[in-house]
This record gives sequence, C-alpha cells and structure tokens, in this order.
Amino acid sequence: MKIPFEKWIEDNSIPEEAKELFAESIICYKISAYRSAFIMSYIAFQNILKQRILDTPNIPEEINPNCWEKICSALGDEDEWDKEVAKCVKRTKPNNIFLISLSIVREYEAYRVIRNKCAHGKSGKIKYYHIESLWNFIQENFYKFVVNGGKTGVMQQIEDYYDRTITPLGTDIQPIVNNIKFGVQDAELDDLLKDIYSFGTENSSFYVSQFEGNSKFVGLWDGLVNKSDMRIRNAVIKFVKEQECDSICSFVGRYPSTVDEFLSDEAFARKLWTGVLFNCKYNESGFWNLLEKIILRNMVPDVEKEDFNNSLFKRIGKNIPSERKKILEKTDYFSRLREVLLSVLNYEYSDGINFANANCHQFVKFIKVCGLDKDSVRCINQIFSFATFGMFYDEIKKLMKQEDYLEQYESIVTENSMDNYKSEFVSE
Repeated sequence: MKIPFEKWIEDNSIPEEAKELFAESIICYKISAYRSAFIMSYIAFQNILKQRILDTPNIPEEINPNCWEKICSALGDEDEWDKEVAKCVKRTKPNNIFLISLSIVREYEAYRVIRNKCAHGKSGKIKYYHIESLWNFIQENFYKFVVNGGKTGVMQQIEDYYDRTITPLGTDIQPIVNNIKFGVQDAELDDLLKDIYSFGTENSSFYVSQFEGNSKFVGLWDGLVNKSDMRIRNAVIKFVKEQECDSICSFVGRYPSTVDEFLSDEAFARKLWTGVLFNCKYNESGFWNLLEKIILRNMVPDVEKEDFNNSLFKRIGKNIPSERKKILEKTDYFSRLREVLLSVLNYEYSDGINFANANCHQFVKFIKVCGLDKDSVRCINQIFSFATFGMFYDEIKKLMKQEDYLEQYESIVTENSMDNYKSEFVSE
C-alpha cells in the first residue's frame, strides 16, 4: 500500500535522481530503518535544491558573477555540494539565493541537525515521526524554495517553456506558476504580467485571444488564475481591468468565477455596461456571463437604461440568440426587434418582398422563439397576398407544414377576421 508521500512524489515534478533517493528512503521507512530513511530523504531534497540553483537561467540579484561562479563550482564538487547547498539556504537579504522566510530557514537547519545525528551515530532515538515531519516540511515548502531571479528569471523560464527546441510539448507548466507565486514580489508582479501578455501577443495568432481554449498560452493563464493564490489571481484581474479590458469577455468566458470580482468594482462595472461590454462578440460566453449579472443586479440606473438597451440591440441585432431568451426578456430587446421585423409597412407591395427575403431567417427564428401573433401573421399575409415564390415564401410554407404553427395561424386569423392563406401553405 502506498503511503501519502509516495503519492505526492507521483503528483509533482521531481527530478529522477531525487526520485530514486526518495524511493530508497521509503523502503527504509517501511522496514523501520528510520536513520537511513531520514538521511536518504534529506539528501534527495538537498539534491533538488542543488539542481534548482544550477539550473536557474539568471544570477540571483545582488550576487556578483565571480561569487556565483564559486557557488556553482562548489555545487559541482561531490565532497562540497551538500555543505554549499546549506550555505545557500542560510544566505539572508540582500544576498539571499532562495526567496524563503527566516522561519523556513530555521526549520531547514533543525532538520540538518537531525540529519547529522543520523549520519554520525549520535545519541538519541530517531523514530518514524521524524521522517514524516521531514516529509511534511518538504511537501509544504517544495515550491517555496525559488531561486531569487526576479521577474527576469521567470520570463526566461517562460520563454524557454514555449521554445520547443528546449521544452517538449505537454510539459507541466505548474512549476513556473509556483515560481511566480513564491518568487515574484508584489513590486514586480504587475510588470511581469504585462511582459507575459506581451510575449504571448508577439507569439500568437492575431485572431486568437490568450484566454481562449485554443491559445497555446491559456495553460499559463489557467495556472495563474486557478492554481496559484489570491495575490496572483487578484493581480491578474487588476491587469485585465487596467491593461486589457477589451479582452474581458474572453477572460470571463474562460474564468466565469471572476465575474463577481469585476462587477464588485463599481467604477469598472460602469465602464463595462456603458461601452466595453458592447465591444465584445455577442456569441462569447463571457459577454453573457457579464450581461446577465448586470441585468439581474439592476446595475444600470433607470435614466440610462434607454442608452443601455440601444447599445445591446446594436450589438446583437436581429440574430436572436434563442438560448438567451430569458435574460433578454428582462430588457426591451424583443420590443425593438418587433419594431424591425414585424412592421407591416416593411412588407408592402412591391419592395416588401425584398425586405422579407433579406430577413426571412430572422423572421422565422423570431416565430420559433416567441411564437406567432397577430403582427407576425399580418406580415405573412401581406407577402402571400401578392407573392408566389421567393425565399420568404418558401420558408413560411416550410414552417406551416408543422401542425402546431398552422393551428396557431388559423386560430389567429379566425379571431381577428383576417384572410386565411392556409391553402397556399399546404399546396405543393
């Protein structure tokens, strides 16, 4: 049976050499060889830290190149590397290599004392809970031991990640997200997000938003929004509001849980419903996520609803998104649509046939969404009073072959003493 630490190893990006050492440690743990188990796990973690230092693309800030060269040289010496890793961990600001707190350094040093006790046969018992405590420390702090490369180092990692000559397709991007989470300070975070977006823009198709599912950069944004922490998530939302608000619909469509965070900012919400929202494509899910909340929360003052409804109708036009009927019924969209599609003056002889043919699909869809009524029947009758062919003529005949619509039609013409063109509908 696997212990939880084994499962954690499987679920995280652990270097192969460290995996092998952890595997030996677990074997020793299961047979109660606790000293050996502790030593193997400690060395595995040391090995991970060593590789992080050696693999970092940038020299940590405030460390000069000569000093860095000496550190890397010592890490490459099999007799010196373990001590050098410990020295690196204990370095403090401004010459720190890892972006970790003093409390983590103290914990690390405490485990090093236990390692020495195990290695040198010093008095004192080593029990299972010592190993489990070390494992907990490793799991809790695994992603916090980030080399102090700042945003420059993170950007290099991102560029390398998207360079297929360096990084294979499908490689987990979460380690980079974790580096941003633990290794980028607030003062650099806003600029880093701008750099990430600029890099994505330069390396994307002009027609694809970075927040859409088919963008190669969406995995990075997924990690920043959903798999980081509130500090990073809030910074991303702030970035979208201040720098890329034209992309908000694709962003909200990808991350619908962020709608409330955008709308809780009253000034930004106003910016949305007075203009930005209507620059979005009406068929984007994010457009509807925002629109629905704005309408249901009655965010638009009564004195401004006329302008709002006018902008909404201009954006959607006669396209009639039937799946959004309920929310559109809370606006005057269908009233405006009726004025366009169901004005009998538009269907009069002789130019009316041109209007009818040009709008036949929208007219039929309106009927399917809202049903037949006196106005729509009057328009149908107007065309059938003089036309014997055409797209509108054919579409209405096709519609009336459905018994429900034909029955509605007959009921309406009877109740309103209107001409009945049923014979035209059923004729071949």
